[in-house]
Amino acid sequence: LTTDQVADTVDPPTWVSWWNTAESDAVRGKLLTAMSPVPNAKTERILIECLDNPLFRPAAARHLGRMGSHQAAAPLRRLLDEGLRGREAFAVIRAISLLADPAAVGVLARMAQDATGDELSIIVTALGAIGTAESERVLVQLLYAGKEADWLVSGLFLHGSPTAVARMVAEARKDGRGPHWLANLLRSSFMRLWGWSVGRFHTHVHDGELIAYLEEQEHEFRGPAKWDLLHAVE
Repeated sequence: LTTDQVADTVDPPTWVSWWNTAESDAVRGKLLTAMSPVPNAKTERILIECLDNPLFRPAAARHLGRMGSHQAAAPLRRLLDEGLRGREAFAVIRAISLLADPAAVGVLARMAQDATGDELSIIVTALGAIGTAESERVLVQLLYAGKEADWLVSGLFLHGSPTAVARMVAEARKDGRGPHWLANLLRSSFMRLWGWSVGRFHTHVHDGELIAYLEEQEHEFRGPAKWDLLHAVE
């Protein structure tokens, strides 16, 4: 059997019994790749305990985020507060994104000050997914501080408030950007967090001003480029 087949066929009580009798971390690591997607209080408790083990942490964080474990929010934040940084922190930040934990805004804001590239991208994605007024203020402050606008505009789109969307449009109107720049960012914003999911609709985004701007700029999308515009708003 593949690990996916095991995950789909083994119920949580059986998985827990295997975990408790596993004779090595190597075996437990394999079990974490074959965990049932069905939420269960015992597996949740095991996963939270696994956050303190660097070997198990990435897989445990992924499972906790996917199952929506708000019991894990404080332990995940604690790891960042205690200084977990770089790629070792990515799975933890992504789990916080999926939980949309508003209490994590402060530590994420501090981390963003020195972050660049992929690290900034995943932090900004978390701030956008959290979706509070405080997280929006942090995103705008990072723009003012000269942080990479591509990531920040994507975060504002993920946030989706009327003021966040207005700021996106204002950024697109700046010299050297424009509708093609914005359309490319729109296409990738939600992919970073959820991937491509049939039937998932992001109705929280207040897109009135965004759609008005893209309609105003529709003449800029000619020929095959029309598809870029359509994919940006689908």
